[in-house]
Amino acid sequence: MKELPFSIDRSSCIKLPYQVADGLRSAIQSGVWKPGERLPSSRELKRMLGVSVRAPAEALQILAAEGLITLREKCGAVVSETQFPTVKGRILLIVPGGAQIRSAGVLMENVRRDLNAARYLVVTTSVLREKDFVEDDHDPYNLEQLEHELKMSYSLVVLYGAPPFTDGTVRLLAKARHPFLIVGGPRATACNCIGSIGYSMDRAIGEFTEHCRRTGVKRAVFVRKWRDDRSNVVTALRKAGVKVEMLSVPQRVERGRSEDLWRMAYASFERILSEKGRKWLPDLIYFTDDHCFQGAVMSLLRRRISVPRDVRLVTETNAGIRPPFPVTIAGIEYDLKKSAKTISAVMLDYLDRGIKIPDDIFLDCEYVPGDTFT
Repeated sequence: MKELPFSIDRSSCIKLPYQVADGLRSAIQSGVWKPGERLPSSRELKRMLGVSVRAPAEALQILAAEGLITLREKCGAVVSETQFPTVKGRILLIVPGGAQIRSAGVLMENVRRDLNAARYLVVTTSVLREKDFVEDDHDPYNLEQLEHELKMSYSLVVLYGAPPFTDGTVRLLAKARHPFLIVGGPRATACNCIGSIGYSMDRAIGEFTEHCRRTGVKRAVFVRKWRDDRSNVVTALRKAGVKVEMLSVPQRVERGRSEDLWRMAYASFERILSEKGRKWLPDLIYFTDDHCFQGAVMSLLRRRISVPRDVRLVTETNAGIRPPFPVTIAGIEYDLKKSAKTISAVMLDYLDRGIKIPDDIFLDCEYVPGDTFT
């Protein structure tokens, strides 16, 4: 009987069945066992590795589900008659739950398709809030399910989001020791963080502020849901000579879901317009969130305020899932499908070719003029 080219690491947080599956998978891929050859049985693997029979039995089921082996009666586990393995590795995608899940879900679904096409098995999980929203609370998330999932084996973990969402998750990933990549946030200091892919708004902001200059915008209201939302937009507007006023939409988040941001924005605009009337209206209102945009528009139209004659509107949004509106919406737009292609290409360079994640990879967005800001 052939000797096993791997051993069990009992200090690892990875569960034993996944360690056994990883070892057998690597051995098959490197030619230790060739197509048509029989693997050791669960009981033989138990004796060779010094584990309970349950761990190798589950490992063989994992490899059978991947199509790498066939489980036959009396013969046991036989390497499949195929030149290449069906699955090259497992990848975990972590996305935020609640209000952000729609755009994050669309982005990561496109990434998943690209990786599946490249013969990687992709698992997606979400992390939800368990507390009411408090702006300075960096640990409002329930990480129990994620902690359980990180005990499995992964070739790479991808974390989508920025602080505070990533804070507790990064601590778990550092402990789990899987290599991980952050998308949409800064690189973590953990030694197993292999890089980050951020968003760049520089070109889009430049085009937007030039449009403001050409159209004579002198006063703008900047509507945000987070205290540090897009301060670079405010800085660019002020450098262009635009007077900017800040308006924060209050948030109330329970059980990992945003409680109708558009309702909060609607209430905020109703209060301001009731107190100050039309004289409060600036030349332009900029929204960092298209849910806030929807709520504000409902208030404006209810009061017969015309867009863009009385006030111009611009919102940050995502291509393909813009809020419904009878005219085209001006906005700084993220192309989720294009971004997914960039993320997938970087991941596959790392997984298949061992290429390090470059420090200068960014997901660009673009400024899209529309009828709400002519």
